[in-house]
Amino acid sequence: KKSLSKEGHLVVDDQYVFFVGDDNYASVMRMPKAGGEAVPLSRFSSDLFKRSQAHFGTNIAQDAESIYSYDEVNIKRTPKIGGVPSIIVRLADLNPRPSVAWIEPHGAYIYFSGYRRDGDEYRGFIARVGMKGGRVEWLFATKEKTSVDRISMDNDFIYFGFQERTGSGDGSLYRMKIPAVVPNTPPIPPARSKQPAKKLL
Repeated sequence: KKSLSKEGHLVVDDQYVFFVGDDNYASVMRMPKAGGEAVPLSRFSSDLFKRSQAHFGTNIAQDAESIYSYDEVNIKRTPKIGGVPSIIVRLADLNPRPSVAWIEPHGAYIYFSGYRRDGDEYRGFIARVGMKGGRVEWLFATKEKTSVDRISMDNDFIYFGFQERTGSGDGSLYRMKIPAVVPNTPPIPPARSKQPAKKLL
């Protein structure tokens, strides 16, 4: 018997339900929508680079052919039919290493958000990387010590919110235009957006 993680995220397509299991090292599982056996997308392995895995309580995402997930060291893409995941970006190779809270495939990129260290503090961020990997583009960084825990997108904008002060109830909603091309940026973005972000709420 396979169980859904206590805080596991799930996505559904026309055939299957994909979810984060509470066993097999939080592997991403696939189960027919009508019910039946749940199987891991990638066969069990103690090697983080060879299994489709997700943090407990974090999201997974999908497009027509793939499931996207992340753990402490990688953002990965795994075929919906199953197999060894492809590494899109090695988070552990970024300095400082970001803590990812959300991923969102859109067009030719995988967008991700969360927070990362900036000296003795941390800043929320939004970034993206090509579906086949490559250079990480840092799109937005908060001035506040906070985290961007979720993003949503349409064809033109990225929508997101964060607490103005960590631990406070003062949250705000923003949107920023999806940039066509982002020039190379330093390892740590300045504590303000690279692109204008309009406050909506």
